[in-house]
Amino acid sequence: MSQTTSLIQDEDPYKEIFNEFAQKDNDYLTVEELQMTLNSNGYDFTLKACNNMFIHVDEDTNKRLDYEEFIKLMKFLIRMHGTFMHLDKSQLQVIKRTDLRDALKNLGYQFSNEQFSILFNVSDINNDNRINFEEFVSMSLQLKALREIYRNALKKKARKIKQLGSTGGGSGSGSSSESDELNKPQNQNTLSNNELKNLQLDANDFDDILKSLGIDTDINKTKNALKHFDTNHDEKMSFEEFVHFIFTVNDSGLN
Repeated sequence: MSQTTSLIQDEDPYKEIFNEFAQKDNDYLTVEELQMTLNSNGYDFTLKACNNMFIHVDEDTNKRLDYEEFIKLMKFLIRMHGTFMHLDKSQLQVIKRTDLRDALKNLGYQFSNEQFSILFNVSDINNDNRINFEEFVSMSLQLKALREIYRNALKKKARKIKQLGSTGGGSGSGSSSESDELNKPQNQNTLSNNELKNLQLDANDFDDILKSLGIDTDINKTKNALKHFDTNHDEKMSFEEFVHFIFTVNDSGLN
């Protein structure tokens, strides 16, 4: 990456750059064209990283990036660059392992040494024991996507427990503390942060997530995976344990 902010001064350069690589007569970018666009202007993004960015801004999910979505992506990269520069204590255009670990702690993540190591090593694509800007963007987007997946699974679990609680049925779908918290009088359409904070995913919830991600599994395999990554042995999957599992799967080349 030679000039990170070279693309972003005003919107006129955007249009010229966009048109250079956009599909003629269609006015959109495919993910491959997005990679060519970015890497021809000082970046060095992998196709996988570009796909993560593509998903992040492709609001109409048509697998095509129009001009407005392209501008949104450019502005996102500027914000990410500001964060990156703040974490780049050495001013060498890289983030050291210890600085990234501290930053994640400050954001509220509670990764163990083993969990952080796999996160760092998988994100460090060029294996130089440092995180460059492109690697930082890719890692951040993966964490964001996993956060949304995990939070949506918690919401689904919370609604299920509420429904069972309101009908008075279904023991075993959640702990008594989970049920007590979720059945307090309140707006039935609202799920507070406190409610979600007191929930974690069990093997059945985890199995649903894995299948939605296209990972070939069954409940027995899922339970075995849960045992392996359940570092605090509570038979549930915290977000950090979930990230550890997903990054380990990706590092192993599994689908």
